[in-house]
Amino acid sequence: MSLDSTKIRLIALLADPDNKVIALSGLWGTGKSHLWHEVKRESNDERIKGALYVSLFGVTTLAQVKQKLVQALLPTDERNASRYATVRQGISSAVKVATGFHSGFSALLDIPQLLAPTLLKDKIIVIDDIERKHINLDIDELLGFIDEFTQQFGARFVLILNTDKLEQRNTWDTLREKVIDNEVVLDTSASEAFDIADIKYKTRFAPHVRKAVESCRINNIRVIQRIIKTCETILSQHDNVTNEVLGRVIPSTVLLTAIHLRGITDGPPLEFVLQTGTKSDWRLDDQVPQDDNIKAKRSAWGMLLVELGINGCNEYEELVVEFLQKGSIDTAGLNNIIARYVHEQDAMNVHSEVRRFYSDVHWNFRIENAALLERARGLVDKVKFLGPDDMTSLSEFTKMLDGGDEVSQQLVDAWVADFTNRPAPEQPFDNIFGRRIHPDIQAALERMEAVAQQQKTLYDACFQVAARSSWGIREEAALKRVTVADFEELFDSSTQDEVRTVIRKMTEFTASKDRYERHFGGAMDVFVEACKKVIREQAYGRLGAIIKSVFASAGIAHLLETEQLDESGRCGGGQPA
Repeated sequence: MSLDSTKIRLIALLADPDNKVIALSGLWGTGKSHLWHEVKRESNDERIKGALYVSLFGVTTLAQVKQKLVQALLPTDERNASRYATVRQGISSAVKVATGFHSGFSALLDIPQLLAPTLLKDKIIVIDDIERKHINLDIDELLGFIDEFTQQFGARFVLILNTDKLEQRNTWDTLREKVIDNEVVLDTSASEAFDIADIKYKTRFAPHVRKAVESCRINNIRVIQRIIKTCETILSQHDNVTNEVLGRVIPSTVLLTAIHLRGITDGPPLEFVLQTGTKSDWRLDDQVPQDDNIKAKRSAWGMLLVELGINGCNEYEELVVEFLQKGSIDTAGLNNIIARYVHEQDAMNVHSEVRRFYSDVHWNFRIENAALLERARGLVDKVKFLGPDDMTSLSEFTKMLDGGDEVSQQLVDAWVADFTNRPAPEQPFDNIFGRRIHPDIQAALERMEAVAQQQKTLYDACFQVAARSSWGIREEAALKRVTVADFEELFDSSTQDEVRTVIRKMTEFTASKDRYERHFGGAMDVFVEACKKVIREQAYGRLGAIIKSVFASAGIAHLLETEQLDESGRCGGGQPA
């Protein structure tokens, strides 16, 4: 039953005095204790309002149980506590005197044992955390206590049972059969569990977290509290994140935290989630398992990701996992990721706005020309989110309006100004579809590319080829202009890993010179001459011997005996193309 229906049922069972022992059962962490305290707080029945609550967590003896119950009855303010201590001291002194006459009087020292039958008479006693009792507290002894106090002293009991944590199933079956008069089972919904969990935190991200929790069917309140705290901690420095960005980061944060805490029934492993959108994505044909059981599980996991809107994972999810496993967070890395997500969302919003502008220019005859021009002016500060081809299209659409030439040029100028101040992109703009590019924009692209090519170093070019098994015009340009001095500078100032990357990759190019010469010109000849100089001058310690070994392994050791370069530091084929 849901939280509300369970509450109604429990109140009804408590109203019937024939129910001496009531079991409130359900999965761990689903709000059973919370429900009881809520029933007690709202009740008008004096017996329920005066009910005694005891947790058996770590309790080793029945005497401790009685002591906890008796202490729960005593006033807690300092004046009465002091009075109780005085009384206890007086009784203890009297018992010590009596013990001097007969040792049997020492039993009177256990005051709670003496007071329990009188003080617990006709009380409602709630026993929680039964499954967490100490192993030394025998369950039969506890059952005997319950039976004695219900039969002889008119007490009633509410037993809170975590059904997924109970051991000794035969004992609990006996408990249900012989002691419990009625049982109510709590099956808290994910939404109800979230409401209880959020009482403590009042999270800023409640709608997004609730939605993800409901999709994951998480009804463990403690797990949800940890999820909320994780979201709050990770995003603690981001107060004004848009709903779109929250919709990107919250679902994966909730899912990964739940998996880490084992709080999701039959949930996917972390690796399955992190592989979404990669070459190992579960959706790819070559990743489909043959085993039907595994296939069914992966299908269910995949449907969960779809429901959560998780279409791909990247460094954000890796950062979340690192936080869950190590407790620390890369704040700078997170800030960069969030900033990128914000930029991407802003870009999507601008593209949507531009598409609406196109549609209205073409078809909305009810909008005046002046109003459309004003909308175009409103895009001047937003063109930075457009690519060269989309910017050209916006310029052309704006020119279709009467008086649009000036506004069109303002848009282009704004784009060029922003683009010029950006760092060079990793890859040059590739107009693969041959779309028109405004002349001013094309000129800006060419200026940026010239700077980018000049900045590309020998190591950058070799690393690009080594890491990605590919290259572009920037890498070709960098290698075509390389000189012996460039290699010498690299050997002097670079790290061991950088030197190794360059030597290995250049040796590979040299061993297959016919294949690479049309791309890299005379770079291989320059490399050979630089290596010969290293060997000849012995200026780099053991590097000469290492080079000889690498060349021998590649089958090109004979190249180290060829003629030298000309005075320019290049071979004849090494001139830039």
